[in-house]
Amino acid sequence: MKHLASGYLVLRCEFATSAGLPVREASLILNVPGRHLEAAGRYMAGLPNCRVSVEVFSVHNLVATFWVHDLDEIHAYERELEARAPGTVVFSRSVTLRTYKRVGHILGREGRSVGRVPVPMWRRGRPPARQTTVTGYLTTASKR
Repeated sequence: MKHLASGYLVLRCEFATSAGLPVREASLILNVPGRHLEAAGRYMAGLPNCRVSVEVFSVHNLVATFWVHDLDEIHAYERELEARAPGTVVFSRSVTLRTYKRVGHILGREGRSVGRVPVPMWRRGRPPARQTTVTGYLTTASKR
């Protein structure tokens, strides 16, 4: 909660994707050599359509999610990242065909909020059910 209060982390749900240009959510799960990890995370976060770029403590250490108009955009990011961070391996690519829930909002077929779901970590006086450790890199849209 202190990260939200300080502005270090920013939650956002700006608009229904159906209200803007047609985009798809695409994610990359990467293994980046340690010496390049922070720079790679910041590079991904600096891309204008990056929704999240986060270092994770796992076999694969960087996850980045984008809103893209064309899946070729993802391949271009991969090529650029491989040039900036030699030795980077793309472990997995995924595309989200439909999002059912975002930041505590249930989304209808048009991508608009049709209801709410309480997010447990936001309930006062109750700790999260489990702890997950991640290091996030601020995306362009969340920088102030």
